[in-house]
Amino acid sequence: MFCFKNGKTRVAILGSCVSRDTMEYVPTDKWELNLYAARTKVVSQLSASLEVEESEILLDSQFQRRMVLNDLNKQSFVQLKEQKRDWCIIDYIDERFSLVKINNTFITKSGELVKSEWLKDKIFFETQYKKNPMGIWEIGGELLDKKLKEYMDKILRLYKRNKIILHKAYMVDRYVSKYCVGGGYFDKSIIENNKKMNEMLTYMYDYTERYIKCMKVIDISSKYNADEDHQWGLAPMHYQQEYYHEASKLIREYMKI
Repeated sequence: MFCFKNGKTRVAILGSCVSRDTMEYVPTDKWELNLYAARTKVVSQLSASLEVEESEILLDSQFQRRMVLNDLNKQSFVQLKEQKRDWCIIDYIDERFSLVKINNTFITKSGELVKSEWLKDKIFFETQYKKNPMGIWEIGGELLDKKLKEYMDKILRLYKRNKIILHKAYMVDRYVSKYCVGGGYFDKSIIENNKKMNEMLTYMYDYTERYIKCMKVIDISSKYNADEDHQWGLAPMHYQQEYYHEASKLIREYMKI
C-alpha cells in the first residue's frame, strides 16, 4: 500500500460530488485528498488553457471559483504531475453539463460558470455530445472514442491500472423522502433526461472499463434512490445515505485502508 509519511493514502478525484461525498464516509485519518477536479467535462480537460485570472470569476465561494478556474485553465493534469500519487477515482456525472466553445477551446457550462458571469458579453457556441447518423457518439465532429482514449492515456501516464477506481454513478428516477411514505418519482421531463444521460454514461463507462483493464469498479447505483433530504438538495445523482456507505466500503477494500 502506498501512503503519505503520515500514513494517509493519497487520493485524486476526477469526477463529481458523488465520489467526493463517498470519501466523506472513509475515516479522515486513512486518506488525504490530492486533487478534486469537479464541474469539468472530459473534452474540456483536453482543450487548451484560456489562462484566466481568479479575480475574473465573480463567485463568493472559494471552492466554486477554484472549480471554474480549473476548468478554464485546464490545470488538473498539471497539478497531478507535480504530486506524488496513490489512487485515482473517476466518475462521469459532470458530463451532464453542456460544452461551450470559445476561442477554439471547449469549456464546461456548469451552473457555477453561468453564475460567475464570466461568459457575459463573450461570443461562444454551445454544444453537447450527440449521436451521429450511424449511432456513434461524437463531439464537434470528432468521435467520443478518440477523446476518451486521449483522456485515459493521460491518466495511465500517472497511475497504474490497478490504482484506478471507476465509479459508475448514474442518474436515478426515484427518491426517498422522510415527508412522504414510499418516496416518489422525479418529473417526467427529468426522467426522460435521465434516460438520455444514462445512455451516454453507459457508453463512456463501458469504453473506459474496456480500455483500462484491471481497474477497480464501483457499480451500485441501480440499487438505490435519490434522497429528498440530501445535503446538496434533491437531484437524480444525490443518493440516499446507504449508497455512500456501501460505496465507501468498497473503496476501503480496494485501497486496503
